[in-house]
Amino acid sequence: MYFGSVNGLISFNPDKFIQNNYQPPIYITNIQINNQDVSVKKNNSPLETSITFSENIELNNQQSTFSLEFASLSYTAPEMTKYWYKLEGLNENWIPIGKNHKVSFNELPAGDYTFKVKAFNSHGVWSNENSSLKIEVLPPFLSSNLAYAFYAALLILIIFFLLRYYHRYNRDKNNLRIQQLENDKEKEIYQAKIEFFTNIAHEIRTPLTLIKSPLEKLLSLKYNSLEIPKNLGIMERNTSRLLNLVNELLDFRKTEMKHVKLSFVEVNISQLLEETHIRFSQLIKDKNIHFDITKKEKDIYAFVDEEATRKILSNLFSNAIKYCEYHVQVQLEKTEDHFRIIVQNDGEKIPLELKQRIFEPFFRVPGETKKSGTGIGLSLAHSLAELHHGKLFINSNNLSLNEFVLQIPLHQDNEFRAFKNQPKEVKESDEIIRKFDNDSALILVAEDNPELADFILNELSEKYNVIVASNGKEAWKAICTYEVDIVISDVMMPFKSGIELCKEIKEDIDKSHIPVILLTAKSALNAKIEGLESGADAYISKPFSLNHLQVQISNLLQNRKSIIGHYNSSPLAHLKSLSLATSDKSFISKLDQKIDDNLKDTNLNVEMLARHMNMSRSTLYRKIKDISNLSPNELINESRLKKAAYLLKTSNLKIYEISEKVGFKSQSSFGRSFQKHFSMTPSEFIDQDHNI
Repeated sequence: MYFGSVNGLISFNPDKFIQNNYQPPIYITNIQINNQDVSVKKNNSPLETSITFSENIELNNQQSTFSLEFASLSYTAPEMTKYWYKLEGLNENWIPIGKNHKVSFNELPAGDYTFKVKAFNSHGVWSNENSSLKIEVLPPFLSSNLAYAFYAALLILIIFFLLRYYHRYNRDKNNLRIQQLENDKEKEIYQAKIEFFTNIAHEIRTPLTLIKSPLEKLLSLKYNSLEIPKNLGIMERNTSRLLNLVNELLDFRKTEMKHVKLSFVEVNISQLLEETHIRFSQLIKDKNIHFDITKKEKDIYAFVDEEATRKILSNLFSNAIKYCEYHVQVQLEKTEDHFRIIVQNDGEKIPLELKQRIFEPFFRVPGETKKSGTGIGLSLAHSLAELHHGKLFINSNNLSLNEFVLQIPLHQDNEFRAFKNQPKEVKESDEIIRKFDNDSALILVAEDNPELADFILNELSEKYNVIVASNGKEAWKAICTYEVDIVISDVMMPFKSGIELCKEIKEDIDKSHIPVILLTAKSALNAKIEGLESGADAYISKPFSLNHLQVQISNLLQNRKSIIGHYNSSPLAHLKSLSLATSDKSFISKLDQKIDDNLKDTNLNVEMLARHMNMSRSTLYRKIKDISNLSPNELINESRLKKAAYLLKTSNLKIYEISEKVGFKSQSSFGRSFQKHFSMTPSEFIDQDHNI
């Protein structure tokens, strides 16, 4: 074939053309991610080396849109080369792209892929080697294996907690059902008890009535002896009191059945609060808690049913003391129309959701079942408050303490002014003093029950001088005024208890020698131990036999006389043998030491001894007289003689030397005194064959 050109003709023979059989290699020359060229080892770059030499790359889920460029390394008509590619994992067929040597992928799903490419040159020869690149597209974190592991663990935990909740729900449901059954059972038992006690009360009331009627008849008769009507009066009053208690039990049953009617009379609420506090004072002391009463006004009067109000206060006090930790606070305040009593305690807080249920009959706060109680006290108090047209509730605004608030109107619709109940004053009464017989012992009776005090006074007055005091404060005043030989005290008294009075006596050096007998209605062993630990010489439980009390008094007085008699009659008896009470030992020891140190002084007398003892002359005289039945000068003289008797028996000193050692001015004076006291001369005492 010939072709013309400006330079002449060009000829060639097509049959003589050489076919291009070269199979050029194919290389990936570039990668773009999100239309941006990717450099090696840059931030977020998947390339560790050039893309041409990379066998695999790893792309995150933000790099799933990318393009690849590739080229066949043939310089013979490269523009005539055609390309095919496939992406294994996405499609398995070769896709022709003609002469284009770039392919793009948009948002590839997460997974593993293999990119392959091949070429077809201008002479129809396929490339011998296909270029390939492994591509891994990572999923987002929420679709990663770690996320799926977290989902699995979370699912397992959810299933676990659901099963646990289901188990606890069933357990609590069963426990609640059991508790409900127990409550129902307790109600049945309680109703049975109430029925039992009601029936017993009915049975008791009949014989009490039969006892009371003959007593009243006997009281109407005249007797020659004054003791008979007095004793019959005591029996009648206590029979009436027992009958009233039985009637109160029946009234309680009526309260439960909503059949009770209240009598509203004017009552001193302040005084009623104080009386309730006194009744609980021993329990407060036993629990060692701090109990405060705050009254904004001295006396607050209101028209209430006194017995019902007393029951409300008793339940509130008992509840507060039972469940408190260390402190109970009671406040009494008055508004224009109401009075309010606030009782706070620092016990475990009552949940707010239970503030209404706490007043339901037989309901008890969960977790408090170990403490004794029936669960009816607050319910009864709540019902009685409502019968007063008032309310009893828990103040939920106090977040730190349990606070019960009793609010009752000052006036009621039906008031009984004509039969107003006069408040029983707890006051300091004057002691009752009988005419003293100087030859009889003086006994102080401290008892707040006037009937019992009068009974003891009448029975003991036949043999002893008796003083009666109605409370501990008056009793202490009487002890300081009179030379009391024995104190008989009730444990529970206003102003000062018997235990406190006993401790005060035993801790006072001037009065510690006085024997104390405690009377109490508490027969528990720990109560007796507490009484004896306070220094009491005897502890008698109520009800007691009068003969028992009289024998106890006689024994204490006789023991004192025996000890004093032994000391006076025995030449070698030591002064310390006079100490009966532990509290007297320190006084006796000090007195003995001071006398012994100054025995040689012929001028030793009561004034000098009082200075050495740091006491007044009158106090020392009274103390020595009470302990030894001797005056101080007589005691000094006896101490000289007993010291002389001891030296005569244990030393080789001459009689005149001993008389000088014990403070006698002459041997003749010593001999006369020794013979007068011991009915023998010093020489005869030495010659005795036996020891005294």
